This record gives sequence, C-alpha cells and structure tokens, in this order.
Amino acid sequence: MKCRTPRAGEWVRVNPDPAYREEVTLARDKEGEYYLIVPELAVKVLKLIPEPVERSMLFLAANQEGKAFLWPVKLPMSEDHLVYYAMREWVCFPSETRH
Repeated sequence: MKCRTPRAGEWVRVNPDPAYREEVTLARDKEGEYYLIVPELAVKVLKLIPEPVERSMLFLAANQEGKAFLWPVKLPMSEDHLVYYAMREWVCFPSETRH
C-alpha cells in the first residue's frame, strides 16, 4: 500500500476507527519515499539522524476512486488538522501543502 499525503485537489476520506491508525516513526528520503523504522530502533535512529526521521500518525485513507493509501501526519498535530475533517466527510485536499 502506498504511503503518501493526498494530492492537491484530491477528495479523500479517513476511517475514524482508532484501529485504522497507528503512531509510527518514519524516515523520508530525498525522492519522497517513506521508510518505517521499527520501534526497537526508533530511539537510536532519532539520535543518529534526527532531521529526516519523525514521529507520525499513519491514517488509512481512500480517495473517491476507492484507492486506499496510508496518510502520514507529523506529530504533534493540531485538533483542527484536515485529517479530522476527513473522518467525518469527504474533503478536498487544498493546493497548498499541509501535512
């Protein structure tokens, strides 16, 4: 399954069930690919390379075509983040980048 943020203008929904999200540690390379850091190594990796590694919440999301993807949201996140609106209704991801 692809791990990505929604594309500009893409309509998305997020499953509101807490079983469909997970707090994780992710690394991101220069090409934008995400890598999951196993919990046993997360603290060590964060000490070695803190910049490209971040705590995130992965949400199961789907676009209007029914294609599922994992939406990574950097922690901490505010309570008015777009992901929370997407749990209640279809939302159109804005053209400005918002993670």
